[in-house]
Formats: sequence, C-alpha cells, structure tokens
Amino acid sequence: MIQRAAAIFTLLLAACAPLPSLTRAPDGILHDELFAAPTKRVDATQVFALSDPMRK
Repeated sequence: MIQRAAAIFTLLLAACAPLPSLTRAPDGILHDELFAAPTKRVDATQVFALSDPMRK
C-alpha cells in the first residue's frame, strides 16, 4: 500500500514539472550561405559508413 502511494505521489509530482521553454538558435550560427555547395553528391550510406580507424 505504501509503495503504491509513493508511486502515485511520484507520478503526481512529475506531472507538476514545468515544460522546457522554447529557445531560439543564437544569431551567430546556422548561416548556410557561408558554406559552398557540395562538390559531389552525398549518399546517406556514405554519411553513416564506418572508416577503418572507426572500426578499430
């Protein structure tokens, strides 16, 4: 009985936790115009492929 009450109290307490506030990205980052377009096509399998040093 005490364990059930403690679990319910914990859930009620967690439900009162505030939601994280939405934040904007800083103005000094995320400028795509500062980067050149890729010279060759990038494939998703290449992005997540492991190189030899990564396998070791």
